[in-house]
Amino acid sequence: ITFKMRQVQAEESIQRSFGELVQQRACAQVGLVVGKYAVGSRDLMLGLIKTPAQDGQEALLASSSGSSTGAAAPTNSSSNSKQGKKKGAGGGSGAGAAPQPAVSLALDTDWVVEHAAQVSRMLPGGLAILGLYVFCTEPSYQSVVAQLCAVLAAIASQCCQSQGEACSASSPLLLHADASSRKLSLRSFDAQDGVGKGGVAAGQLRMADLKFASSISSLVCLRCSHALDLALPTPASCSQLRQQLQDLGEEACQAVSCAVAVVADSTHSTGSGSSPPITIPPERAPP
Repeated sequence: ITFKMRQVQAEESIQRSFGELVQQRACAQVGLVVGKYAVGSRDLMLGLIKTPAQDGQEALLASSSGSSTGAAAPTNSSSNSKQGKKKGAGGGSGAGAAPQPAVSLALDTDWVVEHAAQVSRMLPGGLAILGLYVFCTEPSYQSVVAQLCAVLAAIASQCCQSQGEACSASSPLLLHADASSRKLSLRSFDAQDGVGKGGVAAGQLRMADLKFASSISSLVCLRCSHALDLALPTPASCSQLRQQLQDLGEEACQAVSCAVAVVADSTHSTGSGSSPPITIPPERAPP
């Protein structure tokens, strides 16, 4: 069985942002990848949104494997390992130069899923959450990849429930930026396979082709307004006015959701100077 490699085009600013994190020796971090599904033969990766801390605790915590404190620590430990080598090279005893333990990660999966749900509701129409990104070293990535895939499965389930059966979010993306080598690896997660009890099967993550180019300048933002001309009876209280506005708003939203959007296409000319309108069916119209 041959699988067609998924094509993804990412903004060049994303590559620069990871380079800045490496220069700053930033701690491990996780966040959302935002973009557009199926633009031609590729997906567009337009930006990253870091998952914020909750109650002062980051969504992705790094701790040494031998540590019981669970305190956050930088995953880019190249400078620490170099210092350890220098201390150990001076003599055979190596007093005070304990070996650097491996760094493992713990992910607050519930908070990341909740963050994705909140961001999804705030995104403008046409944009979607493509998946997750994680910035850490390769060993740390291996320690948390099963948790990341569990989050991807939950995010895909949320998106498909809102989009229906024809859902492009059933295969979210996982972007890993190596904090040591600066290598970027993109994988596609098949959420339909689910997550096994013992972790994630190797076949669920498949490599995707990642290329960098600017695409935001070619996107078009459409804005529209819907005027309401309503007569409201004089309410007896503020709560009654609020209820009246809510009822009228629900009626207006229902009418708009059944409407058909018609957009004049200025990129295709018919030769007579006029352009045929593009009709967007209600089920495909962005919210």
